[in-house]
Amino acid sequence: MKKVALFFFIIVISLFMPPTTAQPTLLISISPKEVEIFPGDSFTINVTLKNVGNETAYNVTVYAIDQIKGVLFTQGYVNALSPGESRNLTLKVYTTNPSAGLYKIHIVAKWGNQLVEDILTLKVRSVVNFSLLIDGSEKVRYGRNATFTLAITSYSNLLLYGDAKVEVKRDGKTIQVLSYKPIVKEGESWVTTLSLPGTEVGNYTILFSANFYGREKKIEHNFTIYRRNLSYTVKFENGKIIVNVFEGENPASDVKVTIDALSFVTGKDGKIEYEVNEPGVYTVTLDLDGKVVEELVRVKTPLLFASQENTTLIVRAVDPDGYPIEGIVIKVFGPKGYIYNVTDSNGIARFNLNDIGYGEVEVSAESSKYLPASTTFITKKPVTPTSNPPSTEATPTKTPTFTPSTTVQTPSPTPVGTKISSRIWEFLFYLALFLGTVLFTSYFAFFRPIIVEDNIGERHFIRVRAPRFLPLKNFEYRMKGYAKEVWATKGEVKIEDGVIVWRIDELEPGEEATLQVVLS
Repeated sequence: MKKVALFFFIIVISLFMPPTTAQPTLLISISPKEVEIFPGDSFTINVTLKNVGNETAYNVTVYAIDQIKGVLFTQGYVNALSPGESRNLTLKVYTTNPSAGLYKIHIVAKWGNQLVEDILTLKVRSVVNFSLLIDGSEKVRYGRNATFTLAITSYSNLLLYGDAKVEVKRDGKTIQVLSYKPIVKEGESWVTTLSLPGTEVGNYTILFSANFYGREKKIEHNFTIYRRNLSYTVKFENGKIIVNVFEGENPASDVKVTIDALSFVTGKDGKIEYEVNEPGVYTVTLDLDGKVVEELVRVKTPLLFASQENTTLIVRAVDPDGYPIEGIVIKVFGPKGYIYNVTDSNGIARFNLNDIGYGEVEVSAESSKYLPASTTFITKKPVTPTSNPPSTEATPTKTPTFTPSTTVQTPSPTPVGTKISSRIWEFLFYLALFLGTVLFTSYFAFFRPIIVEDNIGERHFIRVRAPRFLPLKNFEYRMKGYAKEVWATKGEVKIEDGVIVWRIDELEPGEEATLQVVLS
């Protein structure tokens, strides 16, 4: 009876159960499940697939579903996996420079719209690696900034944070130390600029070091700051002050030249030309790679004096000091046109007025060594002496009414002497007038001291030159400021309550002294 009841119960239950369908069911297992590597390593993963379903699985793909920078996985493929069948696959894993850390990677098998997975634990070990760079010239000219690029490039797989130090030495002695706290991302660079303005001539070494997580690297860079072997010429010519600077026999560029407070810089031709229209004393200062020199250029205008002797125009050219100018071209323009002549050793040029014409004439001087000069002069045609014609009567006993002593004689000596004397006094008057003007304008150049100030970086230069004709006594110069270092070629220097005082007992005529101040 119990068996019959059980039979009917099974029949009733089966009537209410849903019908079953055939389908594949896969299981996946990987080995190893944990891997520890360094960047650049590669390894393999063994994958086992088993179909525990009742249907064949087709087109099964095995791959890593997670994407990790610096890690590359291969894939596996199974065309068909029958019920109860197992299949072993191998996936290869390659690494370049993945970031350090612990990663959970899902290895999946997918067929149709179904997938199964297993998890791989990947540990990437940290690597600290970096390089240092100092980029800059090995030779730096004095007066230019010595500028260098410092760089730290990371080849690590983690963020670098540490210490960096720069030490600058001149001739083996440390002159500057700088510290940094660089932060460098993976695969990137940290860059900074090192500038050393106003450095002195010498041999330098830059020591650059960095330390990240206990790993330290050092490099060094040697360079030289040099001064060129410069020479120069300064002259006045053709209405211009001309400055030429040479390095050896070649023109020197990038030389600072100051002419009466106007600054210039030489180009490739090493030349500066400054047009001058007024006479006077011009100060030319050259900065020869830190060596400052000064020249005085006196620009002159010739003085012209004209006089007439009968039919001859006499022109005398003298310089502002009254000395004759030889070899200067004198041009005279009159009613009949232009005539040129050159002065002799006495500064005199003569012209025939019959060739020039009488009346107002313009006299000018042309020379490459002087400014142009001109003046006007009134010439007069000399009176030609006349005599009465001899008598046509043949009476031999009659005395002629005209005698040689009264009619043939040229103008009497007394009037001529008077004219010559008046011209000499006129010449002396104008000469004294011009000499007085020149002496007045030259007073500042020859009887007063010349003081020039200049700055190169933190260095302040004061140069004083005694007058050319007088000694400079009890000179005192005061300057407000605080200084780290003061030095003078002559005299005594003191710092009193924030004031720099430079005293010199005496400088010989034309002697020069220099004060150098390093401001704090």
